[in-house]
Amino acid sequence: DRDMNIRGFDVVPDDPKSIRHILLAVASADVKDQAWPTTGTLDGKASRFIGAWAPGYPAFRLPDGVSLRVKQGERLVAQVLYQTSGRAIDSGFRIGLYQSKGEGGREAYWVSREAKEFRIHAYSSLTVSTTVVLERDVELLAVVPEARFFAYVIDVQAKSGSGAKTLLQTVKWSPYWNGSLVFPTPVPLSKGTEIVSSTVYENELHSPINEGLRPRLVHSGPGLDQEVCRTHYLVVDR
Repeated sequence: DRDMNIRGFDVVPDDPKSIRHILLAVASADVKDQAWPTTGTLDGKASRFIGAWAPGYPAFRLPDGVSLRVKQGERLVAQVLYQTSGRAIDSGFRIGLYQSKGEGGREAYWVSREAKEFRIHAYSSLTVSTTVVLERDVELLAVVPEARFFAYVIDVQAKSGSGAKTLLQTVKWSPYWNGSLVFPTPVPLSKGTEIVSSTVYENELHSPINEGLRPRLVHSGPGLDQEVCRTHYLVVDR
């Protein structure tokens, strides 16, 4: 019956081993289904991102006085990645939302960038980059990359006149552990800073996804046998 100012959330699975990760977002206005299969991302089903959760990651929390607003009447959608155990398990879970009291203080928001229409040729690697140019002074609160099985390394840099700063670098990307990459202390970034996210894709014989198979041409797209290059940045104005 009113807007919500969300400053964090946590997930309690009925079986702790049943869930690999959960992506939480505000559903697009045309989403009417109660449940549907997905292919590793929230393509076409979310109007804006909220956060991610995975076992072993810290719970999603925003700094004191900062929140994400969900307007009255909007619906939340959770994408759940289950893992099999070879036995029947309880796949239920509970999501606890932490709300700010009063007006919620400063409002955080997500800035997302996506590279579209790229191809990864057989027996080759490819680096795909996206760039965000900040239009105002902000504090960076969190980074959430999206990629699938051909992605190997994801590197996120903040570039300005004073040099480059590494914000995130994965040793070996896995789409099965897409947790909440929230900075312990917000990172101040100035207007004009370029945030560059670069993802290295490998389509070689030694690539785990190609084990026992001959490499083939891979297109970007919504399928599990395709790839995606998308990065979300959670910021709040300074």
